Parts: sequence; C-alpha cells; structure tokens
Amino acid sequence: MTGGNRTRPKATVTFVETAREVPRPGMFCQIGVDINVNDQILSAYLHRAPTSLILDLIRLVAAVAHVDRRLPRRPSVCWGRDLHLRLPMSDPAFWSAPKRVDELSCLLGALTGDKWSSSFRARSRVGIRSEVRV
Repeated sequence: MTGGNRTRPKATVTFVETAREVPRPGMFCQIGVDINVNDQILSAYLHRAPTSLILDLIRLVAAVAHVDRRLPRRPSVCWGRDLHLRLPMSDPAFWSAPKRVDELSCLLGALTGDKWSSSFRARSRVGIRSEVRV
C-alpha cells in the first residue's frame, strides 16, 4: 500500500470548567456545556448525596463517552486511537496515583480498543453544583 497517512489518530482533550480556561491551541470540552452532571438528580436517584469521588468518577465516565463519540476512528488505517484526557478533579492526588492511572488506562483500552492516558488537576470550582449531560 502506498500513499496516505497510516498513523493512529491522536488527540489530547482538555476539560475546562469555565470559558476562561480554554487552551489555545487545543481541543477542549467545557464541563456544564458539553458534559453535565446534575448533583441534585443523582442525590434523588441514590437516595443520598454522592461523594466528591463518586462525582469525579461520573465526570470521568462522561468525559470518556464524550471523547469516544467526538473523535472519529479511521478504520481503514487503524481502529485504535491514542487519546489523552486532562480533567479537573476534586482529589487529583487520588486519581493520579500511578497504579490507578495504569488500571484506568488498561480498562479503557480493553473496552474501546484505544490507548488512553490521563492527567488530573484540582477543580477550580469545588463545591459548586455541577451539571453533567452526555
């Protein structure tokens, strides 16, 4: 086979909480606009308020679903993609533990066929009600 780009699609997506945080250049997703998690609805469904780690996990799942749908595959070249997520979390130290990062990457890779990596930073709006819609 000759011609054409035969490399795996690659993308880094930064999730931001406000429009002021939008990286330039770069691909971004705004929490509260592109993905929304409604803490009040979750509280009613769970019959108690979700912990900050549960909300982080839900945001992470929403982010993965968003990126998986947003970035097209190139099946004629390679099914897999190299994807990196940059996410704000209430406890970035918890999510950044090397074993946790490796397990998350392995799990997402097994589920999607992609190579995932991630980095976490502190939320700028911890304690403010968040909306997450996927």
